[in-house]
Amino acid sequence: MPYKHLLHFALNKELSEVYITHIVKSFALALIGVFIPAYLIKLGYPIQSVFYFYLYWALCLLMAVVFITKLYTKIGIKHSIFLSMPIFILYFLLLYSLETYSWNLFFIAAVSALANSFYWPAFHIEFIRSSDRKHRGEELGTMNILAQLTVIFAPLLGGVIIFYLGFKVLFGLVALLLLFSPIALFFSKEVYTPVEFSLKYLFHKEHLKNFSVFFVEGVIHYVESVIWVVFIFLILKSFISLGFLTTIIILFTTSITFILGRLSDIISKRKLMRIGIFSSSVIWFFKTMANSFVHFSIINSLFGMAFTFLSVPYTALFYNKAAKHRPAEFVVFREVCLALGRVVIMLFIILTGSFIGSFIIAGFSSLVFTFF
Repeated sequence: MPYKHLLHFALNKELSEVYITHIVKSFALALIGVFIPAYLIKLGYPIQSVFYFYLYWALCLLMAVVFITKLYTKIGIKHSIFLSMPIFILYFLLLYSLETYSWNLFFIAAVSALANSFYWPAFHIEFIRSSDRKHRGEELGTMNILAQLTVIFAPLLGGVIIFYLGFKVLFGLVALLLLFSPIALFFSKEVYTPVEFSLKYLFHKEHLKNFSVFFVEGVIHYVESVIWVVFIFLILKSFISLGFLTTIIILFTTSITFILGRLSDIISKRKLMRIGIFSSSVIWFFKTMANSFVHFSIINSLFGMAFTFLSVPYTALFYNKAAKHRPAEFVVFREVCLALGRVVIMLFIILTGSFIGSFIIAGFSSLVFTFF
């Protein structure tokens, strides 16, 4: 039966529950995530303060993730995902009231980092545990396309809500969605996963190559989701335009994600990755010349396609590698490396103020994925 493994995946009760929660959460965060740097700028915070906010976030995540994941043995994977939701809600309530109470940005960043520490390692560990090794690429593609179909127009919708109703209405809607997102989690038994992570794991000779790739992934993630977003907003000064440009990326990503998920189980994942590695690297250099809505639209479209060639097979490879090692420890190891990469690129932009320099770093850094 064609795609019988996808039917098996859909009927996998535990993974389906986690992924329903993930889709609702993804939609909620897609409504507002891209606008948070712009929101802080709109409130009058200097650009440097915005970058410090994300530096704090990465530092707090770096400290929290190792300790939080050790709780999985006691509280379980799904309870960890569940506990992340009220913390996410608190984070958005703090942002909601920031203009009134002028909360310390370090405190807000710490709350967000804590929520992510509970959520992301647990989600990855559950997917590794429940997915089919032989068809993990296609299952990943299916999961991604379902999430992306749900959130394609979320950033644009978020921009429209901000323009017509304001940020507070959007914060309230996001908090409400997050409140209901974990309901599906508890229709099957809990999963308890022991995690024993040591800092020696970071410097083990066997893991140095993986360290460099995960570190670079953190660099590129922050350049794309923070520095590039701030760069666009400073030029266009429009929330609707920012939401539209983010929707473009998701639209082009969705259009080829499932195909690549299927191909990554048939064609060498590394061959697909190489296409994405070199094309996305080149596009980062084109980003240094962008200065108009038309430029941003073209570049986001091309980047959405190119980066999908990299991200889908890369993520499948990551899950396969994690399954061969101690999955929980490997996931924590990646989260620590990601945080370190984010810290370094934030320090670079804070010390130099060079948007162009950060795009060039991201362009060259993309080539490191060839070693994975």
